Amino acid sequence: MRVHTIIPGKLYTSGHPREDPTAVSRLRHMWITHVICLVNKQSEVVRAEYGDRYIHFPMSDGLLMDRARWDELVSVVNNLYNEGWPSVLAHCNAGRNRSGLLAVLMFVEFTGLSPADALDYVRKIRPRAVANPAFEEYINDLQHSWLRR
Repeated sequence: MRVHTIIPGKLYTSGHPREDPTAVSRLRHMWITHVICLVNKQSEVVRAEYGDRYIHFPMSDGLLMDRARWDELVSVVNNLYNEGWPSVLAHCNAGRNRSGLLAVLMFVEFTGLSPADALDYVRKIRPRAVANPAFEEYINDLQHSWLRR
């Protein structure tokens, strides 16, 4: 499991930790306080270690995208930060699409940068992030809304 630092001390992304017993120690060593699992199959090892700081929020990686559910997820993550600025790791299967999209959305929230600039930033850290066409379309729609403000 390779962890990508999006915002040091705040936001990280990775692929699925599976049942890797060393994953927990690596996450602890990085001071990760919360883990958000974006896939159906949870990591029981990580979930057991993190308890109520392990958030299972499965999201589709398909072409049909539930934008309201993504808005709900951004709200959940914002609430975590409002409660004490934790260090959050978001993971999906490969650490590219779902965790990449969440990283872009949260980067916009944290910095106020445009969605397009946030996507460029995330892709510099995690090449090929957000390769799902539906996710890219969502970011483009957000960019158009952002430009009209």
